[in-house]
Amino acid sequence: MRRFVFLIVLINITSGPFVLCAPQIQNRSGTEVLNEAAALKENFRYGEAIRILEDFSANADNDIRVQKYLAKLYYLSAKPIPAYKILKKIKNKDWECFLYLGLIFEGLDKKEIAADSYLKSLEMRKNSIALYRLGKIYYQLHQYGEAVRFFSQCLDNDPSIRLANYYLGDCLFRIKDFKEAYSYAARGINFYPDNEKMKKQLLEVKGRLGEGFFAQMRRIIERTRRTVNFIFYKRAQNSPLLKVGLAKDLRKFSFRAGESFSCSDGRKTFNGDKDKYYTFVYKNKSVFLFENGSSTARAKLKTPITILGSKYPFYILDVVYGKSNYWHKQIDRMYRGDLRLNSGGQGMTLINILSMEEYLYGVLPSEIPSGAPKEALRAQAIAARTIAIKNSGRHKTEGFDVCSQVHCQAYQGMSAETPATNAAVDGTKGEVLVQGKESRPIEAFYHANCGGCLRSDIFGGAEYLSNKFDAPGSFQKPSESTFLPGYDAENWIYNEPPAYCAYKKSSFRWQRIYDAEDFQLAFGFPLKSIKSIVPLKKGQCGHYDSLKIETLSKEEALSGDLRIREYFDKLRSSAFRVEIKFSADNEAQMLIFYGAGFGHAAGLCQEGAMGMASEGHTYEEILRHYYPNTEIKAVY
Repeated sequence: MRRFVFLIVLINITSGPFVLCAPQIQNRSGTEVLNEAAALKENFRYGEAIRILEDFSANADNDIRVQKYLAKLYYLSAKPIPAYKILKKIKNKDWECFLYLGLIFEGLDKKEIAADSYLKSLEMRKNSIALYRLGKIYYQLHQYGEAVRFFSQCLDNDPSIRLANYYLGDCLFRIKDFKEAYSYAARGINFYPDNEKMKKQLLEVKGRLGEGFFAQMRRIIERTRRTVNFIFYKRAQNSPLLKVGLAKDLRKFSFRAGESFSCSDGRKTFNGDKDKYYTFVYKNKSVFLFENGSSTARAKLKTPITILGSKYPFYILDVVYGKSNYWHKQIDRMYRGDLRLNSGGQGMTLINILSMEEYLYGVLPSEIPSGAPKEALRAQAIAARTIAIKNSGRHKTEGFDVCSQVHCQAYQGMSAETPATNAAVDGTKGEVLVQGKESRPIEAFYHANCGGCLRSDIFGGAEYLSNKFDAPGSFQKPSESTFLPGYDAENWIYNEPPAYCAYKKSSFRWQRIYDAEDFQLAFGFPLKSIKSIVPLKKGQCGHYDSLKIETLSKEEALSGDLRIREYFDKLRSSAFRVEIKFSADNEAQMLIFYGAGFGHAAGLCQEGAMGMASEGHTYEEILRHYYPNTEIKAVY
């Protein structure tokens, strides 16, 4: 006679969490039990999930998947010994078994055994958790050279793990490599500008280096700036002009021209010399122009100011790019075209005026590797041109058409240009993606890596976005059950299904881990105050659309792909699963993320396009795949 057990089962959350009471047969399959347990685990109902798996294990044939999952839940529920006993018995251990053995041993303060387990995990699959924890183990053991090795490998594997820069800086400081320590400490404070511990670290490194070091750095920079070579170029014709916002709220900025130039506010005109540096200073709503080395202003102008060149680019000093992201830089850059200065906010707005095609020369190498296959570069050129035309005027109220950051498209000027990316722009001149009888340009969204699944339910669900797996020869739409809360959906994120974008592992599948020390540094409050992270709404391909963070003092709802990613220390995507490892006192001790892809997963998958191109697909085929129901049209 069959016995029925009534259990609460979480089902797909489309507009909020809700439950269904359903009869369950005790002799269910392992897959059914795992799906049920994983749905509970996603909502941090670890105890219920454990009871289900224990009941199944006691009344059914042994299922390795069930045993591994039960061991993981035991570890997360502060039951390390039962977790260890299960994993020890598994004969053919995979990377994940060794990873959790490492976490178990580390929690038991068996650091050497933990390190050995992490190394075995890495032999089977490179993963950021093992690399990061090895770094932390050697850091805690004061073996700073070894810590440097693993933190460096962690950043090589996934440069978006910003916190590793802090530990690298500290380790290098302790082994007296102050020069390298400075570079990482400076990155750390760029990422976490309000962190007092990181401010102190940077000050200590600067103190050890001494003023002489920085004076020497300034001399090297000045020598480089004096000897910079300007490249003659012919301005692009028959292409719309675009105003690109480079920087806002500037109190001053310095530049050099490769030829004589003029700047004018409509009333006064100043003619400047080539090969000299000039600085504009904003004060009391006026702009003063100084020749470097002189304390007397050469001109006093009112905004807007137009700075005209003709055959050579402008060389602008200390341009900030990618602020607070892992690609953050402050470097000198060359820009084609003309410049304009507007006033507003706390200072000047610096604008680059140039043709659409010249703008794209600086966009492509900023958005996609210049070594990508030719057809992928051409597909990117058309997508970027379409976005630029569609979004021109997005910043109209600020005095320019588009910005130079990822909000519009990353643009790094002439300094970033390469022959391959310029050829892709030239080879598709004027071509954009259009739709409908009126052939209107689409909003050609693109992203780095879709994780193997494309979304169509974001950005208004446009009909030229598709929801399908991005796998060679498949392109099938996921079934409704694919990403229901459960084991299959979780397993899809934890593992590596076939996909065009699968070759770059750190973007395709990624991991993050935070212990109490890490969490305090990155988030600014104690990890132990976290109670749960509750899914409220899910979109396609396993992406979270909204979550609720429950702490001991408050609840906070997060909505939207970017908001969720920003909150959790700039995660690569919102397609992730998060695990909280609790103590015996039910306090959070560890936060573990497993994620898929890099970006919002809508439109062109850049690494997927590279994969398609490497298999012989043309740029037309690539664009047809990522933007169905569109066509390519030359608009100028």
